[in-house]
Amino acid sequence: MTRKNLPLVALLAAVIAASMPLASAGASATNGLLAFRSDRSGQGEIYKMDVAGGSLTNLTRSTRVQDLDPAWSPDGSLIAFARRVRQTRKPDLFLMNANGRGRIRLTTTQTAERNPAWSPNGRLIAFSARTSPSGPSRIFVMTGEGGGRRQLTRQPAGTYDANPAWSPDGTQISFDSNRDGGFPELYVMNADGTRQIRLSFNGYVDANPAWSPDGTRIAFVRCCPDGTNEIYVMNADGSGEVNLTETAAVEEAQPVWSPDGTMIAYAGLPAGGGNIDVYVMNADGTGQIRLTNDPSPDLAPSWQPVPA
Repeated sequence: MTRKNLPLVALLAAVIAASMPLASAGASATNGLLAFRSDRSGQGEIYKMDVAGGSLTNLTRSTRVQDLDPAWSPDGSLIAFARRVRQTRKPDLFLMNANGRGRIRLTTTQTAERNPAWSPNGRLIAFSARTSPSGPSRIFVMTGEGGGRRQLTRQPAGTYDANPAWSPDGTQISFDSNRDGGFPELYVMNADGTRQIRLSFNGYVDANPAWSPDGTRIAFVRCCPDGTNEIYVMNADGSGEVNLTETAAVEEAQPVWSPDGTMIAYAGLPAGGGNIDVYVMNADGTGQIRLTNDPSPDLAPSWQPVPA
């Protein structure tokens, strides 16, 4: 895939509109379940999967809606997600228990909201949202109950900010943005929106940041120095970039760390087209395993912290 084509980041977004895992990933007992988005039932739903044992559960079982962007709460008891009603095609943010029950709606605005991300203490949810029905995407925060909505980024129209991710100590939020022109790059800011700093500087697409559990590294997707999307990792200050995947045959995106920091789950697509599935690998890029193999897209993995 060339840089003139849609990167997998965009392709996965375009796709959003009962297979079993192929192999055990050797998941640690210190890691919980993987939640992910799939439309194997005929529409977007949130599933959870036991990476080690292979059990698969449809959590939403919804009709006439599309469910997207699952995000586990820090204690592993709740999942925030986006739900797009077919009539409006506008996603709002919802919350449900880990078993899929007790669903409540967190947002009821006229703007699209996506990419929920919990603060480490579980009190706040960062997310991306349009500033008006046709306005640009910016980073917001609200309480875990849906109140106290605050806008953190305020760039000019014609740019976007998306995919917020909290640092493990809760003091910073990373995100991707094209605010400086050209392709999107990675940025970081204080949790209150101050001191917004650019971390990556290149002519490629950098997106989907994810902090390591110890806060020292950030995994992300880059398109496309070698012609395909790859999962990279860098130090939290933007230094020391390393390509973890280096796979010409697979496009990778949406990395997420296991709670113990030993593995990274991600969405993968065979280069040139095919199935989007959930994969997992060791944190150094070795041991890449495809976990799902369904004709429908499986993407947006989120790793559950083991409940106390």
